[in-house]
Amino acid sequence: GELAMLGVSVSRSASIEAKEVCLAWEITQDKALPLLERFPLAKKKFQNLIIEHLERSVPARILSLSLLQHFDRKFKTLLSVSSERRVYFPEELLAREDFVGQRLFVINVGKATLKRKGETVKILSNGACFGSGVMLGVSRVYLATLAALQTCHVLAISSTVFVEALERYPSQQAVQQLRRDEKIAQEETAAAVKKACTRKLLWRRFTDGGNLKRAFEEWHRSAKRQSGQRRWRDWEQDAREVTIQKWVEKQEAARVRARRRDEQPTVVIPAPPSTADGASPPAAAVAAREAAIAAGSSPKLPRLVEGPSAAACSA
Repeated sequence: GELAMLGVSVSRSASIEAKEVCLAWEITQDKALPLLERFPLAKKKFQNLIIEHLERSVPARILSLSLLQHFDRKFKTLLSVSSERRVYFPEELLAREDFVGQRLFVINVGKATLKRKGETVKILSNGACFGSGVMLGVSRVYLATLAALQTCHVLAISSTVFVEALERYPSQQAVQQLRRDEKIAQEETAAAVKKACTRKLLWRRFTDGGNLKRAFEEWHRSAKRQSGQRRWRDWEQDAREVTIQKWVEKQEAARVRARRRDEQPTVVIPAPPSTADGASPPAAAVAAREAAIAAGSSPKLPRLVEGPSAAACSA
């Protein structure tokens, strides 16, 4: 279980079963790794132990690299034999940004973070490569800082080893293709690093205490203003609907009254006869007239219209 304790593997490679009563001590990873900095000799011993355990995986890792897919198998086998085996524990640096270098780093096992100006750009895991441009001579310095996120088994290929292997197994077309691909990849990586750093820098400035408070206050004022405008629009809409409804009801009532008035028949009530000398009509005629008018006042009765006088009729 030493590889699990050192953070190289996350699962056990074998099972252990007690045949009788056993007393055992368990050393956890979070307790063991901090002690290695205090004991350099023990640290070196554990590094050699990890290199020895993972030696069998080196040839397969180099042969499977997409970076070397255009090269001959013998060339890649020679690189696997000549490459340096290194072990980095968490937070140790593999390469520093803007520092001159000449090695390609291949992560065989483990994870590492790629940082630029202190900002994490991406995380590299098993089979990832970094520094191919430096190894090929496309650039002199490393573009970013590479730091171990957990215990890493790394293969380092220097430019000297690469040139010696190329002299033994020449492949100029593959080298030219690798240089072209590396230039494109380096430009894309540089653009991605610049974009990520700019975005995180702007976000840090924006989320600063004063800026964040001002942004929140402005958002609160805007939300309050929009809420008031929305309530005012709703009140206006409700008032408009009530006014329209009242107008419609008034018009409907007017139409009903007009229709009822038109449906009532007209009854002509003769005017009381008058004497030739202008004297008052007889009492019986006045009573009949008043009774007829009283009877015509009901809405169910026909309308009453006063007719011409008897004198006018005789005339």
